[in-house]
Amino acid sequence: MIVEQLSPEVAEVELGDVTRRLREAPVDEPFAQSRMDFCAALSKALLGDAQARDYPDLQAAGFTMRPAAVAQLRDEFMRLNPPELIALPRGIVFHIPPSNVGTVLLYSWLYSFLAGNTNVVRAGSADSPQVEIMLRVLRQTGAGATVLRYGHDRAISEALSAVCDVRVIWGGDETVSLIRSIPLPPRARELTFSDRSSLAAVRTNAWLSAPASRRDSLAEAFYNDVYWFDQLACSSPRVLVWCGGEPAEVDEAASDLHERLSRQIAGKGYTTSTGTFLEKTTFACGTVIDRDVRQYRTFGNELTVMRVQELCAVPERHPGGGLLFECAVPELAAIAPRIRGVHQTLAVFGFDETELRRFALSMKGRGIDRIVPIGSALAFHHVWDGCHLLEEFTRRLFLAPQTH
Repeated sequence: MIVEQLSPEVAEVELGDVTRRLREAPVDEPFAQSRMDFCAALSKALLGDAQARDYPDLQAAGFTMRPAAVAQLRDEFMRLNPPELIALPRGIVFHIPPSNVGTVLLYSWLYSFLAGNTNVVRAGSADSPQVEIMLRVLRQTGAGATVLRYGHDRAISEALSAVCDVRVIWGGDETVSLIRSIPLPPRARELTFSDRSSLAAVRTNAWLSAPASRRDSLAEAFYNDVYWFDQLACSSPRVLVWCGGEPAEVDEAASDLHERLSRQIAGKGYTTSTGTFLEKTTFACGTVIDRDVRQYRTFGNELTVMRVQELCAVPERHPGGGLLFECAVPELAAIAPRIRGVHQTLAVFGFDETELRRFALSMKGRGIDRIVPIGSALAFHHVWDGCHLLEEFTRRLFLAPQTH
């Protein structure tokens, strides 16, 4: 891994040398053995690193890169290509990951790297323990990309955009719009992953009929979904939908989850910063005034629950820090008309696959790109926001049947 420390002053940055090396860097066929071996070494280093063990998201990233997982990914990718299509890398891929979820840097690079591309990654200048650990482990493991540390310097991004074949932008809507204003070469492609919002849905009777031990494990899984990134990741649930059951049953199930979730919060030592708590409280009070809020409960500084009548009453903006909106519907299908393009992940418990498939089709493409079990909302997958990343990072050469 080559890490360049770039000064904000463009005059001091030798970008010409960086871009020259990018143009000269070799590309490989997708899933070249040398690249799979590199991922295996990186996986071993991450999983074995003493500091990385303190961060479940880094351990999950290391697990994703282990040899068996990469081989399975390769086999799936190869099945996508009929004999007349040859998969090739696109060339130079410029990654701009978000600042609030450090491991996206690793995942965005990983799938492009396995696709055979040359990669340049903007790591940003914000402090992040996960990013620092990743960069240290990458330095120890060897080459794989050029990682540039710089702030919001347009001139540097312009120089890198000018030589890339694919640009990948992760971040808020403003960040995406700002970077998209920087021109790309005519044949370059762009992937954007902007602001999204996510939900969870639980069948009321399934929760009430589950053994206490199962409800404890679900509460822990839900804690991981909500609190790992302070509820600010796009796939962190901000709304919990209770499906089915009489009003008294919904109240019983919700109270039970709240109590178990509160115990998880205390047991794991999560605390909300003073700034986040004040922002969350101000936001919640404003929502009570502006929206149809039926119930408002707090469980210390770390959990605030607001019951609303309908999904459409939930504001688009969210402060994070453990603010959970709830609503109750007769069945999962009832929320389909309320789903919009901003909705990304639906974490679920108590539904069978047939019902979930029927629900997915009923949305008619309006939103929701992922339906996963509770506890897997933050698990990264190579199909993200409706994009198959390996497909996006490769191009297809058509080889016509040869006749003589």
